[in-house]
Amino acid sequence: MEKSKGRGPSSPQPAGPPPTAAQPALVAATSGLPWTVTWCVLGALFISLLWYPVSKLSAHYSFGSNEGFNTAFQAMAAAGAKVYGNPPVYSYANYPPISFHLIAWLSAVTHDVNLTGRWLSFLAYLAIGGLIALIVSRLIRSRALGAYAAACWLIWLPAFDAGRVGLNDPHLLGVAFNLAGLYFFVRDPETNRGAAISAAVFAISLFTKQSLVAIPAAVAIYLFLSSRKRLAVWLAAAVGTSLALLALTLVVDGKYFFDHLFLPRMYFASDAWGSLGAYLYFTQVAFLMALIWMLRATQHSVTGLFIWALPLTHVLATYYCGGAGAGVNHFFDGMIVIAILTGLALPSLLRLAEGTRYPRATLSFLLIGPCFLTSFVALARRLPADFAHPADETAKMETEFSGVSSYIKGQPGAALCESQLLCYAAGKPYTYDPFSADQLVRTGRIPLEQLVQLIDRKEYRVIQLDWPSNEALQPSPRVRFPGPVMRALFVSYQPAIRSAKYVVFTAK
Repeated sequence: MEKSKGRGPSSPQPAGPPPTAAQPALVAATSGLPWTVTWCVLGALFISLLWYPVSKLSAHYSFGSNEGFNTAFQAMAAAGAKVYGNPPVYSYANYPPISFHLIAWLSAVTHDVNLTGRWLSFLAYLAIGGLIALIVSRLIRSRALGAYAAACWLIWLPAFDAGRVGLNDPHLLGVAFNLAGLYFFVRDPETNRGAAISAAVFAISLFTKQSLVAIPAAVAIYLFLSSRKRLAVWLAAAVGTSLALLALTLVVDGKYFFDHLFLPRMYFASDAWGSLGAYLYFTQVAFLMALIWMLRATQHSVTGLFIWALPLTHVLATYYCGGAGAGVNHFFDGMIVIAILTGLALPSLLRLAEGTRYPRATLSFLLIGPCFLTSFVALARRLPADFAHPADETAKMETEFSGVSSYIKGQPGAALCESQLLCYAAGKPYTYDPFSADQLVRTGRIPLEQLVQLIDRKEYRVIQLDWPSNEALQPSPRVRFPGPVMRALFVSYQPAIRSAKYVVFTAK
């Protein structure tokens, strides 16, 4: 028998408690009137938060800059072009290739790359909920508690960051692969087979979104403390799969993979702390429950890996959020871990409610109130805006998008778009990303004068900027366009058309 390593046992115990006489009591405690009320309230909350983002999934306009460059690279993959075939100049394909190729393959059926990316992202969001339910059910032997943990994620995401629901971006797809790797591990934690499958799926997740390292790292630490032999198998499978995917990437998509992946960017500690504060405010009670669970937990079963997953996901997310252009989506790993730990901590709440004078009322409050209070607050803030949009709001925005993209398409030569999806719809190649170019200047990789000269030479026949119609047109600095660039723009170009959200300049 293998000797114990670290403070873990020589053989991890089963993922959850075996069926005992106490199990029927748990089943009984997760049924009845309090749970019926809980499912009704949470179901209504879920629908209320989700209906508006879902209603826009098929809209033909841009949901943000991420959709523009993701669509451009997905279209390149669909056309058989090498995504990393050329060194980056003013645009970077700074994501790994799996999402590009998966969406390209599916778009052969849908014939709409961006729409395919949106629906795949939305399905990944739902799949994450299903995987959370499977993981908790496996660990605690209760489908009801698994479903409750899944409901946490499914409600929290549209309440915390509704813009990520159905966004054409690889993050949620990568998280879904990442969580699938975790599920394969907790389903079969005591065998080399379970470790190998888990590691291979984790590698796939990293080739979908390279920042998703926290949960695999937690599994590695757990294996280091419990079984060095299985850790060796896990590492071998992870490294082997990663090397195979890397070789395939270099052959299929080009040798400049790493040049694209490491986009230089500024770092702002204030952004990191600001994102952490917003996240902790939203998850406050659930985070505290997870923290208490972690402090009371032990390494003596597979649930011990969450002792490491909870701090790792939050420390890394806080660090990532300091990077220019980073968002609170980096906290999704931490949110998922908290949702899982909420499911694991629920039996304590059930016992707490049993000791009160009004156990059913207390249980209903504990299930609905603490973990979802901030979601109700978010809903109260959002509902007026969601219902304020007239029925034809989407049609108006689609008309605006179509008109601007048609105008850009009608102009000869290259185009520069701040909303890259406009240039994609106009059939213009993706050669300049305003965010990437701005970061190249700010990090000292290229001189600002280089961008000014692009404008002075009129390298682009048309230049589109995101510029609300209620803002005056003047050559002042904008988010991704420094003052000298804007002044050069107004000297060499003139406004041609302006809509509610966009302005298009043409060369004089």
